[in-house]
Amino acid sequence: MMENLRTAANNPVIKIVFAIIILSFILTGVGGYLVSGSNYAAKVNDTEISVQQLERAFQEERNRQQAQLGDLFSQLVSTEEGVKQIRSQALNQMIDTILLEQYARKLGITVSDDQIISAIRQEPDFQVNGQFSQQAYETFLSRNGITGDNYATYLRKQMIQAQLVQPFVRDSFVLDSEVTNAAAVLLQSRTIRTATLDLASAQAKQTTTDEELQAYYAKNKNSFIAPQSLKISFVELDAANIQDNTSVTEEQIQDYYDKNIPRFTVPAKGEYSQITLATEDDAKAVLNELKNGADFKTLAKEKSTDKLTARNGGVIGWMEDAALIPEIKGAGLTTAGQISEVLKVDNGYAIFRLDVYEPETVRPLADVKEEATRLAKGEAASKAFFDLQQKASEAAANDNESLMGVEQATGVKAVQTDWFALNSLPDAVNYPEVLKALTENKLFDEKGPSGANSDIITVSGDRAFVIRVDEYRPEAVESFEKVKSDIDALVKRSKAEAALNAEADKLLTALKEGKGDAALTEAGVKFGAEQTVQRLNPSDPVINAAFTQPHPADGKPTYSRTIDGKGNIVLVQLDKVTAGTATDQEKTELRTVLRQQMASTELESLLLNLRANADIDVRNMN
Repeated sequence: MMENLRTAANNPVIKIVFAIIILSFILTGVGGYLVSGSNYAAKVNDTEISVQQLERAFQEERNRQQAQLGDLFSQLVSTEEGVKQIRSQALNQMIDTILLEQYARKLGITVSDDQIISAIRQEPDFQVNGQFSQQAYETFLSRNGITGDNYATYLRKQMIQAQLVQPFVRDSFVLDSEVTNAAAVLLQSRTIRTATLDLASAQAKQTTTDEELQAYYAKNKNSFIAPQSLKISFVELDAANIQDNTSVTEEQIQDYYDKNIPRFTVPAKGEYSQITLATEDDAKAVLNELKNGADFKTLAKEKSTDKLTARNGGVIGWMEDAALIPEIKGAGLTTAGQISEVLKVDNGYAIFRLDVYEPETVRPLADVKEEATRLAKGEAASKAFFDLQQKASEAAANDNESLMGVEQATGVKAVQTDWFALNSLPDAVNYPEVLKALTENKLFDEKGPSGANSDIITVSGDRAFVIRVDEYRPEAVESFEKVKSDIDALVKRSKAEAALNAEADKLLTALKEGKGDAALTEAGVKFGAEQTVQRLNPSDPVINAAFTQPHPADGKPTYSRTIDGKGNIVLVQLDKVTAGTATDQEKTELRTVLRQQMASTELESLLLNLRANADIDVRNMN
């Protein structure tokens, strides 16, 4: 059984599995999937995925793909099918996760409370100067809005799943010959020369007539549709401005301190140690030795079966009273040096000792004055921001003909934008909540602006808007005169591409027939110097072409053509292929990669089998 989360999480296959199919903690929370009622998105055997959980997963997958794809993402989500694809991917990830959880339960895979505590205490994010920091741990819980029990539940799931996939990497075996063959291919190098047919130069030589441009426009009018566009006015409320202009009195600071004593209280905590034995008789024997004066740390190092704590003389570490595991809490240890009776634990029998105890203490205001002032100021600013939003909301409703009432109520001047399309909001208002208000709150329709103000629109918790649509333009085909220069460039490019393709085909034929020199000279094209390339960047079209064309034979090079990122046609001459060889370190790394691939394949087979034997009900979420 796994001793701690860090060891398991460093496993390469586990990282891959978690990245592909295990939803993140922030994405799904830790409350589990089971939701009562019939309003679910999918049901996997007896486990339901709620509509809300799927929506959170969809948004997270959407954000992940946006960060990964960049500008290409807008093309993906511009169609209904693209959005369906993202939603389907999110749902399939959730289904796979649940299937693994159910399979783990069927196998009886468990994780003890001690293992959970050990994993938490060894997490680097919760350590300060190499030691577990309760404050760092609590900051993490607070930042994510969860309790310690919630996090423990989440962690238990992750550790169980880690144990489930561990055998896939442990049992994967790769032969030396497989590593050598893989190195020969993956580390292979090729010697090439290239000649470029420049698109820009060819395009500059092209001419067009007005008739050609008119014909292109008539045939491709749908390519020149201007989207619906708007001009809006808005009043922006910024919490940061209120925070900067908020001050608090000594009385307000004292009042905040008095009302929030728990925030300034250091919980009672103790440092505990343990000795774990396999049988009750062994544990009783050790307890008798302790009662007769034996040293606890020495016995822990010599006899404890819990290797994690044994090496430190049995020390578990500091724990707050509220975070004690049931076994320690039930032992009733209240005095430093006190030793428990023999207690049954998940992995045997244990004896606990309270090494040091620090009772609960309230930090005096003088010691926390800076923190209390900051928090009191933040609370006052939050209330002022909320009150200002209320005023803006009331003014927007009472004076619905303009934003003048909102300006007077808030002291903030309205701003008007230039024309913009809904898929490219101006930076000042580029928030999903503003877009939703524009599209769902009927501030305009195909006839024009509604003439109404929006209600208050809160974004990111620290910013709010009231908006109104001033002007509206419906979707329409751009006039020929407006897009004439664009069409001219498109037609010239099309002619240039056709000319280059014909030239490239002619040159390639001549090169393969051994008549390349004369053809190249006539075309004013020549091959550059030799260069050696490897598979370091397979997305490079030239490298991809070099590694997909046939090997040279009988001392004669082979040829291919491709198009680079600028639209130029590149002729590739392949002169030599050299098999790759790997250093000992590279062989080790390559063996790990091959094992990962084998383990991933086996895991995929397991998931396919689990799906085939599961009762999966996916409802129509379109």
